[in-house]
Amino acid sequence: MFNFLKKKDNSYELMQQAAARYFGGTQKIGTMWSVLYNLKKYEGEPAEALEAACYKNLEDLEKMLETSRAAGFSGERPTEVPAYVRLCMLYEKQERYAEAIRVCAEAIRAGAVYDKSSGQMYGRLARLIRKAGMDQDLELLKLTQEGTPH
Repeated sequence: MFNFLKKKDNSYELMQQAAARYFGGTQKIGTMWSVLYNLKKYEGEPAEALEAACYKNLEDLEKMLETSRAAGFSGERPTEVPAYVRLCMLYEKQERYAEAIRVCAEAIRAGAVYDKSSGQMYGRLARLIRKAGMDQDLELLKLTQEGTPH
């Protein structure tokens, strides 16, 4: 008789499950990064595990947003996504600047610009561009300007 309520409840439950996976993943990523950082070991299995956990967390974020929209919520992307930040930091420590730039640019394009630093992802991208010697890439330089007052 009230099938629409059952569907709504199921959507809400799926959203809650997806959110729990995403937020649980962000905590795991934070812990994994802390261990790598404190040991100053950015190569090998632990670094590969962190990289995989970050990409899985980004997938979980998309699923959470999708289920949020299905449950009738906005499904708006957060402006702070730890997986993007940690991937950038890991790639920078590994001197994999092109990959760090790709991830940082993707984050900015997605609106995930906050990373708890004063320059935010814009400043991070500028630093990565400099380190990579890619300061002639106009498209990337334009992304760094999005964070400055016009």
